[in-house]
Amino acid sequence: MQTAVFHLFLATTFSCVLPMAALAHGDADRLTGNVLVDTGTVVDCTLKNGDAAHCISYTVQYLPENLEIGPFCPATLDDAGGIWSWDGDKAGLYRIDVAYLEMLAELGYVFYNDGDVDPN
Repeated sequence: MQTAVFHLFLATTFSCVLPMAALAHGDADRLTGNVLVDTGTVVDCTLKNGDAAHCISYTVQYLPENLEIGPFCPATLDDAGGIWSWDGDKAGLYRIDVAYLEMLAELGYVFYNDGDVDPN
């Protein structure tokens, strides 16, 4: 099983001029239950500005169990697929649906015929 470790800032920081406290709480309950390998541990860490802090270190699974991926490409123009970052003309983040596929067709990229989508 592949895992990754993420750190969540959990520290009190102080300004040089006016003491101000900032506290972020790690809340494992807000994460999908099957993504964590453990409940997290508090570790010492150094912030980008060099300040010492305490962080929560979570170990997560590379791919959570029961994760359904796709479909990214809709089967027909009536369906909606995944999200795509288009960097050509009219660049942007698009849901792959009839509006997106028709916009691509106007640009000369046709991926459908008689309502059926063919990504090949």
